[in-house]
Amino acid sequence: LKLVAHAFDSRCEGLRWAFLRGPLKGQARGWAMAEAAGFCRHLSVRKEYVDIDKDMSLEAATIVSVTPAGGYELRFEQRMGEDDIAPLFDGSSWAGTVLWEASLALADFAAERLLQGGGSSASGDGGGDYGGEDAATRCARGTRVIELGCGLGLPGMVCSALGARAVLTDVPGVFDLLERNVSLNFPSSSSSVGSARAAALRWEAGAAKALEEEEGGAFDLILCADCVYQPLYGESWKALASCIEALCGGRATALVSVQRRHNDGVDDFLGRLAGGLVVERVWARLVGDADVQIF
Repeated sequence: LKLVAHAFDSRCEGLRWAFLRGPLKGQARGWAMAEAAGFCRHLSVRKEYVDIDKDMSLEAATIVSVTPAGGYELRFEQRMGEDDIAPLFDGSSWAGTVLWEASLALADFAAERLLQGGGSSASGDGGGDYGGEDAATRCARGTRVIELGCGLGLPGMVCSALGARAVLTDVPGVFDLLERNVSLNFPSSSSSVGSARAAALRWEAGAAKALEEEEGGAFDLILCADCVYQPLYGESWKALASCIEALCGGRATALVSVQRRHNDGVDDFLGRLAGGLVVERVWARLVGDADVQIF
């Protein structure tokens, strides 16, 4: 893995990081433990690792506990099947197997929004009154949520743990892993929380509206975490913007988290959205060395 990762050029810095960020034995993962404990109001995180050799371990799974939901645990398997490994190196699908800082931040922020009954209580510095566990009773059971480009699906599943009805969408390349995690965390026999289902969706306005109709009407909350990075995803942000615009009719609100990187294309993406929607930054913070912002 070390040799394969180093073979990629500088535009694929994220891929190198995805494979090499697993700690050497005895070293702590930066954001996963220290930073998650430092800024998350409603979530706690722990990691499971597999040993690659005597000097190196890699992430195998992430376990997230949703405090306001009575500590409901979400387990995110991050290992793909053997048949899925090779295609990962042929595009950007590998990014859907990593739990990114922007995803964790969005999950915690979305939980806060639900606990406040859908109202915005955020400030630009991440402050505000987050209430206590009793606030969970104010979460509107059945709130309709869609997550776009969800990868592992952390933000959407956190909403489901709090009572929401979530649809988690991504491209077919990571769909098997997504379906496995949805089934693991929300078995059909469970009635103590909300619901979650996986749906394949490419970023097209027509496809998004068709999914909306299939789900019985407009969504209340649209989530998207770290899906804009032009050196890796190209100008797919244009299609993403069209998809968000199509879903943002009526009562819907979108929460989009990004990690700012060099030449990331985020400003162009936000400018496109601002042409037809009201766009404002509601949260910003350094998470480890990641500059994460939520709009």
